[in-house]
Amino acid sequence: MLLPRVFHSLAIILTVLTAVVVSGFAFVVTHEKEWREEPALEYIVMGSCFEEPQFNAANAIASEALKEAYYQGEELFEANCYGCHRIHTDWTGPKLEGVTERWASRELLKQWIRNNQAVLASGNKYAKALYEEWNGSVMTNFSWMEDEQVEALVTYIELNSEPIPVAD
Repeated sequence: MLLPRVFHSLAIILTVLTAVVVSGFAFVVTHEKEWREEPALEYIVMGSCFEEPQFNAANAIASEALKEAYYQGEELFEANCYGCHRIHTDWTGPKLEGVTERWASRELLKQWIRNNQAVLASGNKYAKALYEEWNGSVMTNFSWMEDEQVEALVTYIELNSEPIPVAD
C-alpha cells in the first residue's frame, strides 16, 4: 500500500518539475530573439559587461539621436564591414578597435571609408603604411554612403572600441 503512494507522489513531483523546465525553456526560446537583437548599448556606454550599469548622467546616452546613430551604424557595419573587419581582432582587414585614434582626424577616417584610393593617392603616410601592412589589399569604396551614414558607422565602431573586459 505504501509503495503506490510513493510512486504517485514521485509522479506528481516529476510532472511539476517537467512543467517548470518546459515553461522555462519556452520562455528562453520566445525571448532569445529580442535578447540577441538588443545590443547592450547601455553597458557599452555605462560600464563593462561584468558590472551592473550605474546611472551616471555624464555617461548616459545623451539623446535618442545618438541611440539611433548607434543602431544605424550597427546595421551598416554588419551589412558592409563585417565581411572583412572585426572590432577587437584582425580579420581579412585590420581590427577597428581604436580606429578613430589611429587616424589624424575623424574627417580623414570618413574620407578613407568613402574612397580609400583617393586618400592613398593624396600621399597620406598612415594610409600608405596601412595599405602596405595589409599587402596591398584594397578596401571597398563606400562612396554611396551619405555623411550621416558614415558618421553613424564611425560612432558605432567608436562605442564598441572599448576593450573587452578579461575575467581574472
